[in-house]
Amino acid sequence: MAGAHQIRASMNIVDLRQTAVRQIEPLLEEEARHWRDELHWDYRGALELIKHFIKARALAGCVASENGTTASYSFYVLEEQKGLIGGLYVSCKFV
Repeated sequence: MAGAHQIRASMNIVDLRQTAVRQIEPLLEEEARHWRDELHWDYRGALELIKHFIKARALAGCVASENGTTASYSFYVLEEQKGLIGGLYVSCKFV
């Protein structure tokens, strides 16, 4: 298959708790721009909280990267008998 439906065999997925903020920061900045441009909402406060929990290695989730570039991240929260998706963002460059 060609084009957007091509499977990216080189995609690497790691635990968010094994990721440094500096590795994911460009993606977080892209996400903040997206929230601002598309939804007219300042997401920087939420991102600062996310960064705080990433630094503390206290946020469960995954990061996908390709050739050293972070493509997406997600995080979740487990609460009693349910799991909640806290966030999910995929870079426009990888869609």
